[in-house]
Amino acid sequence: MPRIVEIEREARIEEMQRRVKDGCDVFTGRKVPGLDSHHLPLAEPTHKTCTLCGETKPIAEFYRQSSMRDGHRNECKTCQGKAWKRRYYERKEKP
Repeated sequence: MPRIVEIEREARIEEMQRRVKDGCDVFTGRKVPGLDSHHLPLAEPTHKTCTLCGETKPIAEFYRQSSMRDGHRNECKTCQGKAWKRRYYERKEKP
């Protein structure tokens, strides 16, 4: 079942790319002057580099965050967990 969803998503992205290439709005299909390919959604990444440890890991090793452009945090789950633990004990020791 997930493969069917991927195929449908890829087909929608291809259709959006075709419309943008033709100079049309992605959703309505109407011609829009000055429309460029930067309006296309990003392809789902498979790997990402952690900003704390510098290792490249599979995207499943990163928490989701909708405000990020690729939809995932910049710190891997391991580094994020260590940071949370460190901050927890720092705050706990304060009087």
